[in-house]
Order: sequence, then C-alpha cells, then structure tokens
Amino acid sequence: MHILLDNIASFLVAGVLFVTIFAMMHRNSQNAVEMTVNNIVHEQAYDFLKIIERDLENIRSTSQAQDAGADPLCNIEVESIVQDTIITTNTESIIFPTYIRPIDGTPDRMVSVRYIREDPPSGPDSVFVNDRYLRLYNVIRYEKFGETGTIDYAGESGPIITNFSIEMFDNKGNLLECADEGTLGRTRVEFQAALDPVEYQEQQSIFVNNKTTRFGKLNVSRFGATVYSANR
Repeated sequence: MHILLDNIASFLVAGVLFVTIFAMMHRNSQNAVEMTVNNIVHEQAYDFLKIIERDLENIRSTSQAQDAGADPLCNIEVESIVQDTIITTNTESIIFPTYIRPIDGTPDRMVSVRYIREDPPSGPDSVFVNDRYLRLYNVIRYEKFGETGTIDYAGESGPIITNFSIEMFDNKGNLLECADEGTLGRTRVEFQAALDPVEYQEQQSIFVNNKTTRFGKLNVSRFGATVYSANR
C-alpha cells in the first residue's frame, strides 16, 4: 500500500513539474515570437521613416521644380478621425517635388513624390491598441518624372500603420501647408506601426461589423522626426 501511495505521489509531483516546465517553455516561446515580430515591425517602419526623411530633406521649391521641368505641385490632405471619442488628425496624402538618390552613377533627378494612405488590400483592417480599435493603413510611395509623366509605384510601408501625420511649419513656427520660396522652417513626421505576434494571428482575429479585427497583445512602434530643409 505504501509503495502504491509513493508511486501515486511521485506521479503527481512529476505531472506538476511537467506542466510547470511546459508552461515556462511555452511562455518563453511566446516571448521569442513577440520579440522577433517587434524587431520586424520596428525595422520595417524605421526603413520607411528614413525614406520619408530623405525625400523631405531634398524637397525643392516651386520655382526650382519648374526650372527643372518637374511637377511643382505641393499639397497635403488631412482627415480628422474620431475613435472612441478621441479625435486624431491623419495625413491622407502629401505631394511635393524633391531630388531622388542617384542610381548606378546616374545624376540626381528631380521628381514629384506622393505618399498616399490606403486601406490594406487584404487581411485584417484594424488592431486593438491601448484598449481601443485603430484602423490599419498602408502608405504607398509613388514617383512622377516630369510634369506629364506617369505616376509609378515606388515602395510602401506595408499594412502596419495606425496613424500617419506630416505637418509643415513656416520659419516663424506657424503651421503652414507647403510653405514655399524660403519660408519653410521645418517639417514634422509622426506615425505609429502595430502588428500581432505572427504565431497567434489566426486565433486572435474576429469579425466586428463584417470586418476582420485583430486583438490581443500587440507590438507597437512609434516614430517621429523633425526635418529641416533650406530648399523651400
């Protein structure tokens, strides 16, 4: 009898230890996945920020674009979004002339760039961040050579953006859309990127108002930059 009780006790202890070890291994696996995904979204968003910074640093004035035969249009379109009684201002699109980086030894070329905020083509279109749902967006970059050239796809952020804001200020600190001809003081860029841990996306997707929504623990990265340019 004592031998039987000892065996049962040993079995229970071994079972508890197994469950504890399994739970620790599972949690470690979750942490590893979350860290990996966080690094992915951070690097992807950071690379996208550097492209925007480069374009804004090389922004050109209306007269400079006209002299080079480029499209001189500069325009910013914004949208006020109400989410859970919180109002945020998002940039829907921004267009401006700039120089692009030389490729294979070619000289600098002036081009009109466009950053257009679009809905994701597929997959979840919102995420649950800080106790509220946020829309997911994909910011697409386009290039247009010459005033009558075609508007061509030239990269994107990926469907990870929850807010995207670009604001221009004149040299007196006043908010001024597309300050020009020596009056541009600085341009401020802000955006947030969010993504689920890949391992749990399937079970963490639900339908809300006939749309797929992600929920659960998210990886969030926030970015911001202030760009100064003497060219506009």
